[in-house]
Amino acid sequence: MTRINNYVDIVLGLQYGDEGKGKITAGISEQKDYQLTARYNGGSNAGHTIHIDGKQLKLHQLPSSIAYKKEGYIGPGTCVNFTKLEKEAETFREIMGFDPFQYLYISPQAIVISDAHIKTDKAFHATSQGSTSSGIAPAYASFYNRTASLAGSYTFPSFNGEETIEEPFEVDNMLLEGAQGYYLNPYQGSYPYTTSSSCHPGAAAATFGFSTNKIRNIIGVAKCYETRSGIDPDFYLTMTENGFFKLPEKTSDTTYWIRDTYDKLQSFGKEVGVTTGRRRKIKFLDLTALINAVNNTGTNILVINKWDILESLPRNKDFPFDCAYSYYVDGTLVEGDINMRVNITKILYKSCPNLKNIIHSASPHNDIDWSLYLD
Repeated sequence: MTRINNYVDIVLGLQYGDEGKGKITAGISEQKDYQLTARYNGGSNAGHTIHIDGKQLKLHQLPSSIAYKKEGYIGPGTCVNFTKLEKEAETFREIMGFDPFQYLYISPQAIVISDAHIKTDKAFHATSQGSTSSGIAPAYASFYNRTASLAGSYTFPSFNGEETIEEPFEVDNMLLEGAQGYYLNPYQGSYPYTTSSSCHPGAAAATFGFSTNKIRNIIGVAKCYETRSGIDPDFYLTMTENGFFKLPEKTSDTTYWIRDTYDKLQSFGKEVGVTTGRRRKIKFLDLTALINAVNNTGTNILVINKWDILESLPRNKDFPFDCAYSYYVDGTLVEGDINMRVNITKILYKSCPNLKNIIHSASPHNDIDWSLYLD
């Protein structure tokens, strides 16, 4: 158990993953001094892309802080694939010019992914549920069946005379980096087309063993449109105020431009999965679902990414540019609201009483001054 003396800040996704959490965590890690940054759920099925010094890093298991030579921790409740971790570290060394293992700690209670887990995943979960074939679901099944191997029993090399697999016993503060997103949680998502762990801040407190009173800020990350990797028959549904889903309006007049806009968002946003390379499904922002995720996770700082993609869409007579600024509220489509950013900000502040700040981000690089938002 890691003892937290002062506080924990948590970064999590509020949609279906791929919201840009890696960029946010990396920016915070670069600008603010946390004693430790830790991954708290998922495993090699996650993918965080960050840009640093003109270089692009695609991280799957390594915490984003390590890119800035700050200590990172693969925490309890995560899954770890040591073979993939070695390959990820090799690529990291080639790009960054230093060894990430010098800054890495791994919890003895991380769950080890075996070849058998990956084989089972490929044979069943990947084809029937759209998993990443990373062995995550079978590994968690083994853990809850109490038959899993944990990292503490795994022989992994130490670096610089320090033991890599160990629990950082006591820290003053910590930044937690979540994987996936709120609507991929098994309890909030479209089960069984979900992930196998929870990215909810409460899950982080439960697995690390610290009091929820230690949580200072919850930084929720979303896009100004939505994307989803893998299989989900319910993705194109929308949420109403009372929590139920219904189909969005479908008329012959709107079907074409909606589909055309989705295709352009996919192309201009380069919306492919970091881990699998699969094209992501696209739809307009479901503002009611975002409000639900913000309130249910306790998010008090909201980052909405990808505004640059809407602004970069082509403007010509064959494509109504303004239509990309569309979103759903309580199951109703608001079409082509060129003042979308201002209008959804007003709705979010009104509907989410715990929100202190909404940050609109436009760049894949670090474009946020975190001294304005994090004490």
